[in-house]
Amino acid sequence: MDNELFEKAPIPKAYFSLAMPVVLSMLVTLVYSMVRISSFPNCVAPSDEGAVSAAD
Repeated sequence: MDNELFEKAPIPKAYFSLAMPVVLSMLVTLVYSMVRISSFPNCVAPSDEGAVSAAD
């Protein structure tokens, strides 16, 4: 691994060069999740309908 970024670069430059790919991947994941949820609204979470409670 090339450690030049950590050895010679100023801290703000090193931080933002590493943070931007992370932020971009989080945005891609967010968009993917939003599209998936809007495409399959009934598959988001299990429903409590028909569940039997201890009080019944």
